[in-house]
Amino acid sequence: MIRPNEGLTMRLGGHVKKKNFFGRCAAVMYVIEYQKRGLPHVHMLIWLHPADKATFSTNVDTFVSAEIPAENTDPYGHQAVKTFMMHGPCGADFPHSPCMDNYICTKQFPKKYCQGTMTAEVRLSKLEAFFSLNQSNQFARTLTYQEIPKHFVWNSNSTSWTPRVCSDHIGRIRTTHHSSGELWYLRLLLTKVRGPTSFRALRTINGIIYNTFQEACAQYGFLSSDNEWHQAIEENKEFAMPRQLRLLFVYIIVNCQVKDVLQLWRSHWRCLCEDVVYQQRRLTRNNDLQLSDNQMEFYGLAEIEKLLGAIGKSLNKFPTFTRTRVTTQRRDCGHVDEKFKSNIGSLQWYTFNSSKMHETYSAM
Repeated sequence: MIRPNEGLTMRLGGHVKKKNFFGRCAAVMYVIEYQKRGLPHVHMLIWLHPADKATFSTNVDTFVSAEIPAENTDPYGHQAVKTFMMHGPCGADFPHSPCMDNYICTKQFPKKYCQGTMTAEVRLSKLEAFFSLNQSNQFARTLTYQEIPKHFVWNSNSTSWTPRVCSDHIGRIRTTHHSSGELWYLRLLLTKVRGPTSFRALRTINGIIYNTFQEACAQYGFLSSDNEWHQAIEENKEFAMPRQLRLLFVYIIVNCQVKDVLQLWRSHWRCLCEDVVYQQRRLTRNNDLQLSDNQMEFYGLAEIEKLLGAIGKSLNKFPTFTRTRVTTQRRDCGHVDEKFKSNIGSLQWYTFNSSKMHETYSAM
């Protein structure tokens, strides 16, 4: 009996994934659980190749054993299982056991004896059913994954997409973080590629099968510009708060290869600054406070600069931004009281290095 730790669990995961112990493995996810009533143990979820799922259900008993080790052949294992891995004692003779409620075990022990391991029927996910639909439905092959709900309805009983009879629906794929790697590129492909019949088909372009979804995105030309970063902000602005969008903007310009940071800001600054007026009204206790577009944009840039400063970076490190000292024009800030000015006095203001220079305001 070995206590699990991160190193041993990673080795086990690597053994399962690389040596195909249970069959061809697509992915592995695990968590180590610590309990007061027993030893730490690992919950591991293993995704197998679709072709190996069917065969695994017939020979699962060669891998899984829920038997108590025989005391005469494995005394240590027998004692360990008996001490740490068995439920009870409970039942009518132990009515005060923690699992007992009204003389009934809440964990449903004792359980009926089972001769073999029972496996549930493999059910298709919505995405797998989408691939299956494209194999047989010519119209579905003209649609992207997010367009499917407009013309088809999900049947959870048969785990399949069936033609929609009435009322259009709009589909939306769950958002993913850019740091999620291949998952992000898979999502990008699903929003643009029409009629894929498998994950492999998504990675196949002109007969060439690429190793990763990222490589496929690059070959399609989805990564040749900043479109993916614009799309990321556009998709999130429908439900994310302005501060969350600013955090996303900072993450993108710091960790992703953005060619034109200035254009990314100019295209989306309004949704990133939607809360600026509200914040300044609370700060000044002036519910009638109005800000011009230039002022709102400058306040938004100040918030971006604070977020960058927290990770040791600054807007002046990006080629399309240039750091400037803001000149004083008291008439443009005359409606802002002294308390407000003192609160923003420590902020460094930035303006764009462009042909049309914005108005500048005093940080005072």
